[in-house]
Amino acid sequence: MNISKSDRIAALEIACRAERDSVERAERSGNCIAAAINRNRLEKAEIRLSAAVDCRSSDHQ
Repeated sequence: MNISKSDRIAALEIACRAERDSVERAERSGNCIAAAINRNRLEKAEIRLSAAVDCRSSDHQ
């Protein structure tokens, strides 16, 4: 089963939102280690999202 590019991008946007929420929760609770880990996970999720958007954009040119 293949996932469409727009569905993949939507899923990656949801993943980014979840990671961003995790960072905020960890920071609010004062858990610096969890916040650092979650920031790293957020960065990776944003890279994956950016790559998916770039791939989709290049398909439309």
